[in-house]
Amino acid sequence: MYSRTIGNIIVNAYREYTPSSILAKTARELYGTLLSVSVSTLESFAKCRFAHFAKYGLGLSEREEYGFENTDLGTMSHDCLEEIGKSLSAQKLDFSTATAEILKAEVERAIDKITVGNRENIINSDAKNKYYITELKRIMNRTVDTLGYQLSKGKFTPAVYEQPFSRIYEFEDEELKGVKVNLKGRIDRIDLCEESEEREIVKIIDYKSSSRKFDPDALEAGVSLQLAIYMRSAIDTLKEMHPDKDVRPGAMFYYAIDDPFVADSADSEKLIREKLIPT
Repeated sequence: MYSRTIGNIIVNAYREYTPSSILAKTARELYGTLLSVSVSTLESFAKCRFAHFAKYGLGLSEREEYGFENTDLGTMSHDCLEEIGKSLSAQKLDFSTATAEILKAEVERAIDKITVGNRENIINSDAKNKYYITELKRIMNRTVDTLGYQLSKGKFTPAVYEQPFSRIYEFEDEELKGVKVNLKGRIDRIDLCEESEEREIVKIIDYKSSSRKFDPDALEAGVSLQLAIYMRSAIDTLKEMHPDKDVRPGAMFYYAIDDPFVADSADSEKLIREKLIPT
């Protein structure tokens, strides 16, 4: 009576899953012949092919909810730094050459600008959301001060803020002939150091809402490609802008947008700046 059930249990207990790819024809129907991808799309594929398929192939996503969360605060932090950076650049200033008064005024102006419209309605909907803006101002004031301090200790100066890039690549595989990939992205900040009249050294900064360190093993595994691809794109962009220059890579960092707490002491400011060193 139970022999079939027991047999199925035994078979399934030793069953092994053999992963397989979808057919090239199916992939063409799902994704088309021009794939528009970002670095996070490639990293998603390297981490979990099924998760990539569900999100980018089937178009599945979590239902959006009306509200304001920590992730929204991270997005607004990026938008705020973009506004401040471009405004300072228009005034021929940067984080290190602007005065504390100018930086504070820029923070206020940028936050006022990015919180209009739907964001403003959500922010004013309750006290918790209003507190997020108080936190944003505190974090932004710390951030612009720290970025200025770091720039003042080196020879690099900001050259470009929020630089978009787009490169089209074609598959060499015969089965995927005719399929192209448009790799797109946006580099938060590109700094330059004029080593000589002929040579420029490039540094890129990618802003993060949480601490993150560059991991060579993750790069090799394909799950942390951002800095490497951004550096390659930054060099290509600068070579197009300055064809007479020898453009070389210098450094690539993550910068965590934060205002960390430390024990109160005479060295508090030093400790905070150490915690905010780019990684």
